[in-house]
Amino acid sequence: VQLTWNPPVNYLQNGVVTGYVVKYFSADSRLAPRIGSQSTLQLTAAAQIAPVTVGSLVPVVNYTFTIIAVTAIGPSLIFAKTTVLTDSALPIAGPTGVSVTSPASACAGSTCTA
Repeated sequence: VQLTWNPPVNYLQNGVVTGYVVKYFSADSRLAPRIGSQSTLQLTAAAQIAPVTVGSLVPVVNYTFTIIAVTAIGPSLIFAKTTVLTDSALPIAGPTGVSVTSPASACAGSTCTA
């Protein structure tokens, strides 16, 4: 998942932004051992310029991402929040070792019909 955001509006900044905290979690029951746990990324202020990529996510799962600005005084309120459904996992290769057997009467030379 790739995240981008704009800095919070001035009245929510509580000073000069020195970094951001990105938290993400999923309440999906398929992730039972991880329910209720959150992952956190600590980012520098420069991270607002480029997209941030969060990897190692489970396919076809809803994740909620929140972004908090940090100043010398402390963290702001959550100023950005979104929920994203991750893409399905794509197969790496097709099946191997598959063969088709057809009755000889259906084959004429190298062409078989059904």
